Amino acid sequence: MSTFSEKIRILRKNREWTQAQLAEALSVSESTVQKWEVDKNTPPVTEIKRLADVFYLPVTSLVDDAVDIPEYYYLETIPAEDFYPRPAATDSTPHMVYDAALIKNANLHRFNNKAGEAYSAIYVGRDERLSCERGHEQGMIDYWNQG
Repeated sequence: MSTFSEKIRILRKNREWTQAQLAEALSVSESTVQKWEVDKNTPPVTEIKRLADVFYLPVTSLVDDAVDIPEYYYLETIPAEDFYPRPAATDSTPHMVYDAALIKNANLHRFNNKAGEAYSAIYVGRDERLSCERGHEQGMIDYWNQG
């Protein structure tokens, strides 16, 4: 079971954000985020709603201690050329591969497309099954894990 403070830390780290980056996204101070993560302060309801919006999660996922948020674990880097030829090859940077507690033996890949935009994708083996802009990653993961 994850506490509220642990969930904030895990969600932030899963996105590879610093406390300063999360604070900026929420328009709060970095020390405010730091206090939330070490369980010194609890954000007001309005901030909890904003956290849920920033992380694309329902509020209940943050406040219900029975809901666990899995940590992502780095597995490997795969050169982009290992995925070619692909009919719609849109990525041009190496893929950073993570174990994100996905079902069906899938892994989370993070990469930048040719325009330099941060993208995430779910792969089974070398086959891409879903992809989205990095900001929508958690929603894609939740959709995938629903089966």
